[in-house]
Amino acid sequence: MNSAPRILLIDDSPQLRELAIELLEKEFPDFQIDAIAGPDELAQALEAGGFCLVVTDYYLGWTDGLAVLRDVKAGHPDCPVIMFTGTGSEEIAVEAMKAGLDDYVLKSPKHVGRLAASVRHALEQVEQRRQLREVEARNRSLVQDVLDTSPIGIIILDAQLTVVWLNAALERFFGLRRDEAIGTDKRQLIRQRIKQVMEHPDQFAQTVLETYERGNHVASFECHVLAGEGRDERWLEHRSLPIRTGPYAGGRIEHYYDITERKQMEVQASRFERMAALGQLLGGIAHELKNPLFVLTGYVQLVQEKLANREYEAVSSDLLKVAEAAGRLGRITDRFQELARPYQPKQEWCNMGLLLDRALEHLANELMKNNVRVMRQPLPDLPAVWGDPRLLQEVFLNLMLNAMQAMNAAHGKGTLTVSATLVADAETRRRGDAAPPPPSPPPSEGEGKEGGDWIEVRIQDDGPGIPPEHRAKLFEPFFSTKPVEQGTGLGLWTVRSIVMAMKGTVTFETEIGRGTTFIVRLPVAGEPTRGHGDTAMR
Repeated sequence: MNSAPRILLIDDSPQLRELAIELLEKEFPDFQIDAIAGPDELAQALEAGGFCLVVTDYYLGWTDGLAVLRDVKAGHPDCPVIMFTGTGSEEIAVEAMKAGLDDYVLKSPKHVGRLAASVRHALEQVEQRRQLREVEARNRSLVQDVLDTSPIGIIILDAQLTVVWLNAALERFFGLRRDEAIGTDKRQLIRQRIKQVMEHPDQFAQTVLETYERGNHVASFECHVLAGEGRDERWLEHRSLPIRTGPYAGGRIEHYYDITERKQMEVQASRFERMAALGQLLGGIAHELKNPLFVLTGYVQLVQEKLANREYEAVSSDLLKVAEAAGRLGRITDRFQELARPYQPKQEWCNMGLLLDRALEHLANELMKNNVRVMRQPLPDLPAVWGDPRLLQEVFLNLMLNAMQAMNAAHGKGTLTVSATLVADAETRRRGDAAPPPPSPPPSEGEGKEGGDWIEVRIQDDGPGIPPEHRAKLFEPFFSTKPVEQGTGLGLWTVRSIVMAMKGTVTFETEIGRGTTFIVRLPVAGEPTRGHGDTAMR
């Protein structure tokens, strides 16, 4: 069997075929030149394949060179085609080149010598493309091997959001099998499979699907996964980037970073931050306990003496004093336990004035000990917000503690000014502030208030102000200017996380030597209906 590379020469003129064969055999003695003179021979040759290049005339008795070009490219898209003709035109040449023709050589004494050079160039181009494909295949295999061992979950989607490839880490995170996932629409995969391993499946599905609908490639969010045979708990950060070139242009590559360790560290650090704040409050709580404890023990002694002297009638009023002191002790203890005990977040109607009063009450002794005067500006009759009262109180406590520490460090005293006002959406725009996010809907049982009104809480100190170099990093986790023993740098990060989770914003205004004001804005969710959030509204 002849294994020499084959060139198809298509021409209906015997003399021109002989000339072309002579030219080609002279330059390519190791090649087999197959002459094609009619449609049947051409059809058989195209069906059999095995040729590496086609040379065709334009005008043929049964067809033309453009039709031959299309037939060749339809079955053999990588095969080069050269048109060798004396009856063509510039328009035909342009049309042929658009259809995939590799070269166009005129049958004239001036140009006939170009045929062999054109064939050689075309064959060299084929070889270069073959070598490039081999390199790309090797590189692709190497890259896939590297990506497959990466701890980052990776999934590649084409422009239609069909899964093209995913690595082992992503299989592990979501409990998927690569052979089942490839070729599946990612949206369908989310609805049918991935949702099964998510802690909040509907929220995850809605976030991803809305991202796809918006065409937003640069998207980042966190999700909580319970995957694997042991239902391993993982926190993943999702990022999506566009694919701009190559066979999957218009698609996207998605990364899922395992941030479980970081989340655990943040939780632990947040506990330390909370314990540091509780430690500061503990001194004030202890001071508060001394007074009722002294009253209680004093009246107990009086009762004992009166009982010994049989003064029974006078005992009754003393016992009332004992009960009052014990009740005060119990309320103080309950306040501290309320802050310290583990807590399950909840949602209810929140009275901002009441929450601010409670935060100031918790800090009363610390503020007095640090010579901080409180200016509590009168509050108007404010509508409620929909959120978690315990977490909001933690926000205000954190901001007030920071203000107190800043003033104490600067000059050992100060004035803390606390206010809350209703800000209409039109006023927000007039003041040039960035438009806050839309308010979250109230519960289905209640009547939500329409519109874009906000409750704005301002906590102002007359401390040293925030240096310009610290302002951009203020809300970053673990950023702190305090000594290590006084904080972990998660306080303001926690404040922002809580406020953002309630669809609000937190910003600040500061001036060196004039103090700082933190501004918390929360959307008004409507007037509370009876029975909603009684504990927060009392």
